[in-house]
Amino acid sequence: MAICKYHARGVCIRGDLCKFEHDSNKEPQAGHQARPSQSFNLRAEAKEFLPHVTLECLFFQSGSCRNGDACRFQHSSPGSTDSNVTTSASRTRASPNGTGHDNPPIPPSDIQLRSKGAVVRFGPDGLVQNLQFPAHERSVAQKIKNGLPTPKVKIRTVCCSWFNPSKIAYLHYKSRKWANSAMRRFERKFQGRRIQCKLKPPPPHHGSKISIWSVQLSNVPADATENELKVVLKGLPPDNIVFGKSTCSRKPDEALNFVKDLLCPSGQQLETFESAQSASGAKTKVFACFKTLSDVETAVGISGTYSSHLGSRIYVEQMFIVKIPTLADIYSVLEDQVQELQVKNSTTARISVLRDEPHKPVSIRIHGHTPMPVAKAKTEVERLLKGTVVLKDNQGVLWDDYYATTAGFSYLRSLSQPGKVLVYRDLRRRQLVLHGCSTLFASVRCAVVKDFRQRRESLHFISLEGDLWSKALLSGFRRVTDSLGKQKAKLDVTRTPRLVTITGSAEDARLARKLLDSSSEHCEQETDDKRRECPVCFHDAEDPVELSCGHFYCQGCFEDQCRTIKDGTIPITCHGNGGSCEKVVTLDEIRKLLPHEQFEALLAASFDVYIRRHSDELDYCPTPDCDTVFRTTEEALVVPCENCLASICTKCHAISHEGWPCSVNDYEKSGDAERDQQWMDEHNIKRCPKCKTAIEKNGGCNHVICSACRQDICWVCAATFDDERDCYRHLREVHGSIGGEWAHLDAQ
Repeated sequence: MAICKYHARGVCIRGDLCKFEHDSNKEPQAGHQARPSQSFNLRAEAKEFLPHVTLECLFFQSGSCRNGDACRFQHSSPGSTDSNVTTSASRTRASPNGTGHDNPPIPPSDIQLRSKGAVVRFGPDGLVQNLQFPAHERSVAQKIKNGLPTPKVKIRTVCCSWFNPSKIAYLHYKSRKWANSAMRRFERKFQGRRIQCKLKPPPPHHGSKISIWSVQLSNVPADATENELKVVLKGLPPDNIVFGKSTCSRKPDEALNFVKDLLCPSGQQLETFESAQSASGAKTKVFACFKTLSDVETAVGISGTYSSHLGSRIYVEQMFIVKIPTLADIYSVLEDQVQELQVKNSTTARISVLRDEPHKPVSIRIHGHTPMPVAKAKTEVERLLKGTVVLKDNQGVLWDDYYATTAGFSYLRSLSQPGKVLVYRDLRRRQLVLHGCSTLFASVRCAVVKDFRQRRESLHFISLEGDLWSKALLSGFRRVTDSLGKQKAKLDVTRTPRLVTITGSAEDARLARKLLDSSSEHCEQETDDKRRECPVCFHDAEDPVELSCGHFYCQGCFEDQCRTIKDGTIPITCHGNGGSCEKVVTLDEIRKLLPHEQFEALLAASFDVYIRRHSDELDYCPTPDCDTVFRTTEEALVVPCENCLASICTKCHAISHEGWPCSVNDYEKSGDAERDQQWMDEHNIKRCPKCKTAIEKNGGCNHVICSACRQDICWVCAATFDDERDCYRHLREVHGSIGGEWAHLDAQ
């Protein structure tokens, strides 16, 4: 076989599919030699970073892509390990013929994360730089493509129904007793049908010595046979079985295809086409969703017409349908209450429950012929699924990070009672919600509050103000951890003032304070050995990692610092030199020092912080336990949730309410809003003017900072400021003083 001259020059694009020989012993010519693959010593690259956004390049997989790195599709090798993290190096992969490409250092700004339905791009400091929502953008693009404004009322769904092919059967008996017994055999469904039975006595003056009692069976499947009926009538064989004429002989699949063609005579496309049987099995129902209102009007126009192909009249009605997903565990304790709503709304809106498999999400479907009853039923279902948030005695939301752990989850499960009450932990909003029988809520809440108090009583905080901070730096905190252990004593340098947190008894806290106070106040000059001391635990760094600023950390301490980031700790900074270093630790550094899973968790935590700070622009999917995020809009758009597949209205932040405008949805919810506002006014709770997070103020001056978006706020008039100094100036100039227990300082 001839030698491939392009492979000899290192530029063959055919790979293993090349029909010429690739001589592996012959090195490519100088100037065309592919650079050897560079191996990073990065812990975060223990797994490859692969993008989840770009489509796979089919030509690369066959070894024939001509575009190389300029290709806009993904170049990935078979068997690659999936990851939610994408970097610029993800696009460089070994070619099929075995030649690699050099992996250049990855610019931190090219690090992306696919999380919560968004594609997130991070800056060098770990802060979110850019967000993209593929599902949202597809919805907007579809709207632009159609060239139609989004209507406030969408009536694009119809319910089409017709009678299934059936026939009448007559069972003849000589005994009335046997005829009645035969009727009882059909109290159960026969082949999915509810059979209607009617006893017909012998006609008077029939002129025969033998009386024939007939059992008339209606709604019998058209293809039912005499033998199939005899199986049901085992032990009660009739003297004779007579069948009437079948209404139609079409099979179910043929009927569905015929109806679909009937609804779309001009080849219109349907968004959905779902079929279901009526409770009695006598009718087939089809829910068809069209793309335009004109198609709906055309479909409704055929209602009432007789079709010989179906052997029945066909009925078409406009429908309003909404599906509300929820967790199987939540539905299991609300099943009785949902059934009560089904009975209550049965005349105006139908509520049905769709369950595919145990432990899988449950969908509650509400549909009707007019929007207002469906909207009312939807609001009642949503109020039921909302549950009751567990509050502390001072009416604030009760939460402890312990409940986010596996042990905390097990504890909450122990309080739940199957089929009666469920304690649901909402990790997104950091709250506990009670679902089920409201009469059991009080006892469950008491148990949770008691556990919460015990955990709070075991926490003691020592404020490192004044010279106590320098004492802790020198040897104080080291002595505390030597005495109590690292698990009991934690140093929090992200707060102002800095804190030492002791988990234990009051005696442990007193001992820790004594050890801190008795430390030497002499500030020693930092030596090389001192620089190798971990600034988190103040011990010699174990399994040390060195940052670019020259300070050393224990590997475990550094991982803990990255793991426990909060609103004020992004970006991550070095705490060396007694906390004065404050050099930003870049994502490039962190990626080299952290295991891949922790690095991805850090990016996700940074995104969580971004969501809390921009809660006026972003919101979570309304489905419980779904962490997908969507961008809110002033215009009502419907976007699909990629996780739970629910349709979300981006204007009112609720499950899509097809068939009525947001104003109707908001009106139905206005009662809840008024009650919530009244409760907040009674308990001195206000909402952040920027992100709408509820803020409780139980003391201090009238300058508050929203814990979610970090906005500086005047508590008196809800004015917002970019700097706390501007807020204090406003309080003095507009309101006379900063308020609270510090008001006397302004009077001096």
